[in-house]
Amino acid sequence: MYTTPELAPVIQSLRGSNPYPLTINTTFTSPLEIPPLDGMGDMYQEMWEWDRERNRHGPDLYAVWNGKPYFLDEGLKNAIREHGREYEHAFWIDGGSFRDAHTYVHWPDRERVREVLDTVKSARAPGSEEEEMLLLPIWFPPGGNFREWTENMGPADTEFSEGSFIGGTAASIRWWREIYYSYHNEYLSRGIFVGKDQTLINAILLLYPERFGTVWVHDPRTLTNSTTEIQMDLDGGRCGNTWYYFEWWLASQSEREAMKRSWDSSVAGGQKWWKALWLLLGRTEVLKQTDPQYDQKGCRMTDSLLMESMLRRDNVFGPQWQIPTRTVPLQPI
Repeated sequence: MYTTPELAPVIQSLRGSNPYPLTINTTFTSPLEIPPLDGMGDMYQEMWEWDRERNRHGPDLYAVWNGKPYFLDEGLKNAIREHGREYEHAFWIDGGSFRDAHTYVHWPDRERVREVLDTVKSARAPGSEEEEMLLLPIWFPPGGNFREWTENMGPADTEFSEGSFIGGTAASIRWWREIYYSYHNEYLSRGIFVGKDQTLINAILLLYPERFGTVWVHDPRTLTNSTTEIQMDLDGGRCGNTWYYFEWWLASQSEREAMKRSWDSSVAGGQKWWKALWLLLGRTEVLKQTDPQYDQKGCRMTDSLLMESMLRRDNVFGPQWQIPTRTVPLQPI
């Protein structure tokens, strides 16, 4: 957990007596002090003027968002050095991601991560087997207006990627750090806004879709049960906060089942209050209404996707879509 020195006691107190290890890193008093962003304070201050959401954002928040590739790579290096072991995979997750009560303990599940990455790798074109892959979730694919997007247009401003979670092998994490800051610095040098990590991530996904595996909670191909044609209930609370669906998706089967029971119990409790209200109002006919498909609408697994394959779907960019030309050289930042 990265924070400033004065906030370390707060983080530790929130952790309480949790037995699992937590390293609180207080190396930097500001996110603008991390090596990739050091000396950019004035540029970030100027960039604030370009932000269409400047009333909600600011330079320090830009730096927190843009610090994630460095934090993940550096955190993994620190863990290897401090614990004397190698790690198969490592992931960044936003500190506010587990904001609701949950049943996850051993997360993400090691075998589930392997299963997902093996599935995605099998969908790649021959010759790319040696390229390391990253895993991150998406919210929705970019609209058709991004089909002609090119590198020189800058970050893609749309609700495409979820920047809350990303990771992979040590080699893929190192590549992510280098490619992210290479484009960050290139665009910033051209006076293009790079304060929001999501839009810069979107650009890199469009440029390197063969290097990313993903999960799409709203995927129409798997949202509906192929046997029963019954849609998963994403709005009724039975899949939690769908922005964080990837948490459930990457858990072990036993922890997923426990979470489903928790969600269903919570929803059922809410329904009791509604039934009591209808009873008070004398609407007894409502109490007799039941959903015969209720059990089949609970949270379900969606497919593991290769980003490139998803973008080439007929209802996204189409099979003839070409990956944009990449000209920005990779810098060891």
